[in-house]
Amino acid sequence: MRVRRHPADEIGLQIAPMCDVVFLILTFFMLTTQLTNRDRAVPVHLPVAAAAASGDDADQRFTVTLDAQGRFFLGARQVDPTTLRQQLRDRSREHPPLRVALRADAATPAREIKQAIAWSAEAGAVEVVLGATPTQED
Repeated sequence: MRVRRHPADEIGLQIAPMCDVVFLILTFFMLTTQLTNRDRAVPVHLPVAAAAASGDDADQRFTVTLDAQGRFFLGARQVDPTTLRQQLRDRSREHPPLRVALRADAATPAREIKQAIAWSAEAGAVEVVLGATPTQED
């Protein structure tokens, strides 16, 4: 009796699904990088502090930037003090608890920084973090 042999199915590696996954991962990282850099759109020279450390929850903070002239920015958009106060109140109401990251240029007048902290507290902020750069070792 003769036994028929069936041709074995070829086992192969499917490239198309892998390309799709790689493309999705690449897109995800490109978008998240753009979102995290959005809050740092205005270049400022942060003050130097020996104890400066980067926080793990930077993406959960409402970032306010002050340039050397004391102008307020939310992302790349310059805002007046009234708009800033309203945005702080809205953020506190919509996404409690309000945590603020204040990025102020080293040359920013202290009264502007103090005012931004006071507005944050007035809006109900539970924490205000001041941005700083760590000292560089020679």
